[in-house]
Amino acid sequence: MITVDLRKHGQSTNVGRASGDSPAGGKSTEGTNVQSIDYGNMVDEDLEAVKKFIFEQNQAKRLNMNKIGIIAAESSAAVAVCFAANDWLKDPFDDAASDDMKTPRGQDVRALVLLSPPQKAKGLQFAEALAKVRTPDYNVAFLTLYGKLNKADTAAINTHKKLFANTKANKDRIYLVGYKTNLRGTDLLGKGIDAEATIIEFFKLHLKDLKDSEWRDRQSRLLKK
Repeated sequence: MITVDLRKHGQSTNVGRASGDSPAGGKSTEGTNVQSIDYGNMVDEDLEAVKKFIFEQNQAKRLNMNKIGIIAAESSAAVAVCFAANDWLKDPFDDAASDDMKTPRGQDVRALVLLSPPQKAKGLQFAEALAKVRTPDYNVAFLTLYGKLNKADTAAINTHKKLFANTKANKDRIYLVGYKTNLRGTDLLGKGIDAEATIIEFFKLHLKDLKDSEWRDRQSRLLKK
């Protein structure tokens, strides 16, 4: 497991903090002056740096980078979805004659857990990325958790209802779970509402038990001596 402290979030000390509580009743971990460019850089730089670290661990055979799952809360959920969309659009290295033999550069995000995703995020094409990642061709699994009594959560869910909810065709990989609470984001965890068990079971089914994601060497043949 890798915990990511995105810029101007969490332990960052160079930004202002919201003086009040978050809508969930807890202190916000996001600074007050996060700009559109910051969200773009979280996708293009922060998470790409994490992906580079994962690549290094994959090459050392400490993990399988083709089984990446992400848990993200509130605005970070939009960042995670946009990163996943970019990752799936990466062309493989042109290091083999046939496409199925080429070394992939992306297509590694296989499961996403979104805790109280937002209606929108500054500087990010969230809805467009969400629609792209949930396409059946990618077969990415989604689990969205939210507080039914929280106005921000219900507004976001209603805005993107068709994207968050499952259909008969994708009910085995897209799940929308609402809890009768005003809590949202990471405050949904550790409250005895069984959110953790739901997440664990989701990752077991859609990551641990995947049959088509065996470990493979991800160093391009073009870069090997």
